[in-house]
Amino acid sequence: DAMYNLGYCYDLGDGVTPDSKKAVFWYKKAIEQGSVEAIYNLAQCYSEGNGVRKNYKRAFQLFLQAAVFSEGRIHFGHCTFLNHCILCQ
Repeated sequence: DAMYNLGYCYDLGDGVTPDSKKAVFWYKKAIEQGSVEAIYNLAQCYSEGNGVRKNYKRAFQLFLQAAVFSEGRIHFGHCTFLNHCILCQ
């Protein structure tokens, strides 16, 4: 939880200077410890290009992983971007 929280703080600039690359670093560390929330937030980083190069395919993979690991508790509405299905690309 601490690694996810640190990534989240860097993502939002909560108590620290915002730094999307540090947020991505800490989200990845949190994922290694099993954080579903970190998977979801990292997917958002990929979908928006925050701290990483924008990559819709990777974002989709991560959103799907978060949905599976959370047994559907994570909202799966991010499966399409810009009104097109990224599976069709």
